[in-house]
Amino acid sequence: MLCAISYVWSIDPSGTFRRFIVLSFTMLAGYALAARFSWARLTEVIAFAFTGMMLGSAFFAIFIPKLGLMHDLFPGAWRGLWLEKNNLGSCMSIGFVAAAAAALHNPRRRLFWWIMAAGMVALTVLSTSKTALVCLVLGMGGIAFIYLARRGPVLGILLTWLAVSVLLALCGLILFAPDKLYLLLGKDATLTGRTFIWDGISRVMESRPWLGYGYGVVWTDEGDYAPLAKITAVAGFRAYHAHSCWYETWLGLGIVGFCIWALVFAEIWLKGLYRMLRGDGGYFALPLMGIYSLSSLTESMALSWNDLRWSLFVMVLVKLSLPGDEDAKDLNWR
Repeated sequence: MLCAISYVWSIDPSGTFRRFIVLSFTMLAGYALAARFSWARLTEVIAFAFTGMMLGSAFFAIFIPKLGLMHDLFPGAWRGLWLEKNNLGSCMSIGFVAAAAAALHNPRRRLFWWIMAAGMVALTVLSTSKTALVCLVLGMGGIAFIYLARRGPVLGILLTWLAVSVLLALCGLILFAPDKLYLLLGKDATLTGRTFIWDGISRVMESRPWLGYGYGVVWTDEGDYAPLAKITAVAGFRAYHAHSCWYETWLGLGIVGFCIWALVFAEIWLKGLYRMLRGDGGYFALPLMGIYSLSSLTESMALSWNDLRWSLFVMVLVKLSLPGDEDAKDLNWR
């Protein structure tokens, strides 16, 4: 609703209106999937989609390397059906979580889905994306954590405390030794120029701190006095998005939109943690949110009108908000 209302103060009202319409359908896709399928079937539907992406990417990389491999910036790295390797790695790390969750929720097809999960691990490695590899390890850890936590209440409590300790350690790493984190992600101290973009955004937001410049229009307005021109002057290059969910939301919807997004983000985590030990969706929801949270720091995936990951975010939030455990209705399916 806030994206639609931003039409009133947008620097390009027609652009905001068009992108809001498309955003509505992207979110509707997530709503439809959540309402249509139980967790057991939903994980297989998502895993099947990523399996198609995996097989298509492998075909291109092996048989049409001119299209399936990178040749300029990262020669030999697999990019599959995407324009660059990081997109392949990001999708395959999410695909692994979907396939692993499908295997755990559907014992009859467990072997098939574990084989598909192994294939997605292979493509993530072949993409050579360090960020994707970190996301993959995070997804694996999330799956293992939930599986072990469900073995018993004592083990669940111990693992929860372990998870909290790891999270606090990660926060300490970010605050006191960020250079080590950058090295782990394969980035420099500027996060490959992202901090320059963020500095530019911070400066242009001094003029419109509360409501921003309107949903989805800053990066297409190339006027001499438009916000993009000022961001480009500060960053030293022309950016096409904020490279951060948080800065992107702030830029388009101001402090008001930023706070609402932060509340939605906290909501999905709280609901995911509440459902973790209840058997309905934990194998997919929490690992996906771990990957999404890490990627959200450096990628613009929130409120995106053309991003599969945003549609999956909406799907998980809606599914976690539905009452009860629907898996019992799918015993015949499994």
